[in-house]
Amino acid sequence: MAAELDTTTPIVFVCHQPPAQTLNDRTSARMHVGSRAVRAFIEAVQPLVCFTGHIHEGVGIDTIGVTRIVNPEPLSSGGYAYAEITRWGIQVECRRV
Repeated sequence: MAAELDTTTPIVFVCHQPPAQTLNDRTSARMHVGSRAVRAFIEAVQPLVCFTGHIHEGVGIDTIGVTRIVNPEPLSSGGYAYAEITRWGIQVECRRV
């Protein structure tokens, strides 16, 4: 499936489960509980950004290759993600309402 993607088009990946072994998949007990399959997809495809959630303690921005991994605080707590894609690259932020 990943081999079928048009790599000339910027890819934005939205996935509830965060990729394994990142800042974004750490629980309050500091254990990594992310998805190895999501990480493998990101490593193979290198989307511009991956928006994720699920692990509420894993708030922040991390990187795998050129891909920015963004896990904002839950919206119920006032958090959201912001991204701006331009011809020069991508700017991502975790923001609060």
